[in-house]
Amino acid sequence: MIEQIPHQVLIGQSMGGYVSQCFMEKYPKEAIGFISIDCAPLNKRYVSALELWLLKRTEAMYRAFPWKTLKKLGIEGCSKTEYGIKLTAHFLNTYTKNEYCKLAGHGYQVLAQAMEQNLEYKQNFPTILICGTEDQAGSAKSYNKRWAKREGYPLYWIKGAGHNANTDQPEQVSKIIQAFIKTL
Repeated sequence: MIEQIPHQVLIGQSMGGYVSQCFMEKYPKEAIGFISIDCAPLNKRYVSALELWLLKRTEAMYRAFPWKTLKKLGIEGCSKTEYGIKLTAHFLNTYTKNEYCKLAGHGYQVLAQAMEQNLEYKQNFPTILICGTEDQAGSAKSYNKRWAKREGYPLYWIKGAGHNANTDQPEQVSKIIQAFIKTL
């Protein structure tokens, strides 16, 4: 690795958690810990054939919504606090509908392809899961419940937080992260 960073703890929120899992699969000895925030496992056994089919068609599904409605659904599904809502709205407003649909569609297409590889994506080091109690992005809450149960990972529920738990409740998420890192 070019960066030569020893003792990496990867922290991935939503799509960033999927990127982290791919990195750990490719470089299994590089990380010493993983923190997933409002993400889900990449292992294919967690998703149905219908879910994979839908992921591959996200761009078309998103295009079916008026841009104003799509942004409203994105904001409501991702954030529950005033601060989180402002950040999510700012993020969405940096894109046109076309740009956002293409970006989301591509991201979910790659996600489906990663799942279809049917790799283990198993973390052989300390891992914790963090998820907002009000997360409405896809099936993140149910995936986290199954992931924690099946793999034995601790799952921390962030009360009053949506899909962006780290922006809805940053102090609470930071405390969990700091406590976890101290155990490594």
